[in-house]
Amino acid sequence: MKKRYLLLAIAAVALATFLVVPVQAGDDDDPPLGDLAKQKSGAKAKRVITDEDIPSSNTEAAAAEETSASKPKEGEEGKQEGKQDKEPKAAATSALQKELDDIKHDEELLKKKLETLQKKAAEATDPFRRNMYEEAIQNQQITLKEFRDKRVEVEKKITADKEKSEPQS
Repeated sequence: MKKRYLLLAIAAVALATFLVVPVQAGDDDDPPLGDLAKQKSGAKAKRVITDEDIPSSNTEAAAAEETSASKPKEGEEGKQEGKQDKEPKAAATSALQKELDDIKHDEELLKKKLETLQKKAAEATDPFRRNMYEEAIQNQQITLKEFRDKRVEVEKKITADKEKSEPQS
């Protein structure tokens, strides 16, 4: 007798499941959320920004653009022959100087962040939090060393460019 009630209960649950599922599947009166968002905003995107629209921080590309912009027009080649040799060097030096300024700026920001982390580590009472700050400090110090190395390298390039551009006696 118990088996009969058990089978009857299973059959009732299965029947209810098969009856409810098609009713829920047929409830597609609501439009998709994407369509609702488009209707609500009403306006489409006016402009799509691509990689070409964003100026790159690549100094070599900037130097190449400056040198191509400094090319003389037809008929003016004779007048600017002396200038042509100096302009690419000056453009390369100015690009290196800009890169150096950027590195110095980033280095200063990193030093300030490092000081803040050191203060937080000193004030931390929780060992886990202090450990976290100390790991962050180690990572910041590694990054700061990389910035210093890069700065020295760029300074050497600038010095070499200046020595090449100065007339030798």
